[in-house]
Amino acid sequence: MASFYRRNASQRCSTDADKVEVNAIRSGYAVVDSGADDERVSGVQDDLAVEASPVGDAETWQLDDLVRDDSAGAIQVELFRRAELLGSAYPFRLEDGTLLYGREAGATVYEFLLAASLPTYAREPYLKLASAFERVATQIVAAYFGANARNIHIGWPRAQGGSFRKMAAELHRRTGEWRWGPEDELDPKDVKDDGCDFVIWLDASDARQVGQLFVLGQCACGNNWLDKLADLDVKKMARWFKPLSLVDPVRSFATPRHVADDLLREASRKGGLIFDRSRLVRAVESAGGDSVLDVETIASMVELVERLRA
Repeated sequence: MASFYRRNASQRCSTDADKVEVNAIRSGYAVVDSGADDERVSGVQDDLAVEASPVGDAETWQLDDLVRDDSAGAIQVELFRRAELLGSAYPFRLEDGTLLYGREAGATVYEFLLAASLPTYAREPYLKLASAFERVATQIVAAYFGANARNIHIGWPRAQGGSFRKMAAELHRRTGEWRWGPEDELDPKDVKDDGCDFVIWLDASDARQVGQLFVLGQCACGNNWLDKLADLDVKKMARWFKPLSLVDPVRSFATPRHVADDLLREASRKGGLIFDRSRLVRAVESAGGDSVLDVETIASMVELVERLRA
C-alpha cells in the first residue's frame, strides 16, 4: 500500500496536471513543466523529499532541482495515465513534453469537469459551478446504472427550490419508499440536504415499488474534497424516514477531479463508489455521449467552460 506521503504527492501531482490542461485549453498547447511552477508553494517538494530522500545532506538547490525534475516527470506520467484511461474521450495529445489541445469550440464533459475542479479561477460563480456539477454528476451516475435507473438531485441549493421535507415527499412519490417520519428531536427547518446531493434508484421492472436498489451520492468540488469523503452517513439520513428504504442503500462519492491511483483504495473505503473525472467521462461515453444530460445542464456546461477558455 502506498505511504501517506506518496498518496499525498500523487494527488497533488494530479492537481498540477490539471494546471497543464488548463494552460493547453487557453493557448492550444502547454509545456508539461508549466504544472510544476508553484510546487514550493503547494508543498510537493516536502512530500517527495520525505518519501524518496536519497540526497542526504545535499544543498537546497540540488534538492530543488531533483524534486522539480521528479515532479515534471510525474506530471507527464499522470497525463499519459489519463490518455490511457480515456482513449478518444481525452481531448488532449501529448508530444515531446508538450500537451496539445485542438478543440476550438464546444463543451465536452471532460472540459466541464476540469473547470469544476478549479473553483479559484472564478470565485464569483463558484456556487453556480458546484451546483451545475451536482446536476451533471446526478445524471451521469444514473446513466452508469442503465436504462432502469432514475434520479433526483436533492443537494442544496436546488434548482427547483423547496424544503428538505418537500424533496423527501417527492422522492417517496416517485419511489414508493422513503416514507417521511423524522425522529422527535429533529426539525426539518434545520437541514438543507443532510449531506446527500443526489439519489439514484433502479426502478423495479415489474412496477412493484418494493425493495429497490438506491444509491446515495455526495458531491465535492473544492480543495477540501478529501475531507468530505465520509460526510454522507446513511444512518444519519435514516433518522428522517420510517423506513429509509427496504434494501440498505449504497453510498457513492462524485468529484470532478482525477483521483490518483495511490489514493483510490482509501477513497473508496471512506466514500463508497467513487466517480471521479475519468469514471464520469467513461460513463458518459458508454451511455452514448452528452445525450444523457438534459438541455439545461448542457447549457450550464457550455457557459462555464467558456469561462475556462477566457
